[in-house]
Amino acid sequence: SPDITINSNCVGELYVEGLVQSSITWNSIAPGAAGTYNSYLNCTSACDTTYITPQVGYPTFIDYQVCGTPTGCASGTSCDTVRVNLVPGLEVAISPANATICSGNPITLTANITGGNAPYSYLWNTMDTTQSIIISTPGIYIVSVTDSTNCPAATDTVVVGAAPL
Repeated sequence: SPDITINSNCVGELYVEGLVQSSITWNSIAPGAAGTYNSYLNCTSACDTTYITPQVGYPTFIDYQVCGTPTGCASGTSCDTVRVNLVPGLEVAISPANATICSGNPITLTANITGGNAPYSYLWNTMDTTQSIIISTPGIYIVSVTDSTNCPAATDTVVVGAAPL
């Protein structure tokens, strides 16, 4: 596998090719003692694909070593290391949260991001794809944000009212 970055709300896939499946082992080698983060994997032996699920207290990265007998060989071991970078889960909050349109004067709604891994992609229910939108009509506004980890999108909704006349 190439090195990957996942957010803490997501599951990442690690894979290896060119090794006899029954001989494959996955083992965390850093940080900490060998095997410290093996519990994050759904499979640590005899699997060419394994999935990592971060748990509470995850480190900023984990190096996993994958070893096994090369395909076509009767014996011998080949090893490689993959780094999994872990970032906080992606969250979005629209501001202002309690917006009101006064006399048709436009206001700006902004999707404020925390966590995840840039770059971010935005999709509003208005079909705009920018971090901020300018609106002049009351209604329900929804933004969906994805990041470079390809984990599920974060969404937020705000109801914009009209000022009483």
